[in-house]
Amino acid sequence: ALNAALGLGAIIGALALSRPRADGDALRWIKGTSVALALSLAALALTGALWLALATLVVHGMAMTGSNIAALAYVQLHTAPDRMGRVLALYGIVFRVAPAVGALGFGLTAEAAGLAATTIGFAAAGLAATAAYWAMVRAVPGAASREL
Repeated sequence: ALNAALGLGAIIGALALSRPRADGDALRWIKGTSVALALSLAALALTGALWLALATLVVHGMAMTGSNIAALAYVQLHTAPDRMGRVLALYGIVFRVAPAVGALGFGLTAEAAGLAATTIGFAAAGLAATAAYWAMVRAVPGAASREL
């Protein structure tokens, strides 16, 4: 049931991005879904009810898929054609390796600190990373609209 809820959310997130968006909308979508991803992770750690966990995982699946689709589309639309292969190779490495390294760190931390505390800690780290990234983008004029 938990995997099905996550999958349902992923389908909803993908369908929500099925129409074209302006660059500003895409960036707001990435920001919003990144925040929703971290908050839904924290909510999942704090719930003890199955129905609430299922609802939280639907939101988590929507945010996860929505942010991934929006980010990849944004990267593809803002990468110079002569650099597309290299940029997408790097993007693929980051999005394949980072979750694996994160899972290892999560497992080691959960073993020492407990599952709920680790989940909340990782959610807080995700929120902090999102806030730091968006603060950096806002501080550098035109940073979000430059070609890669």
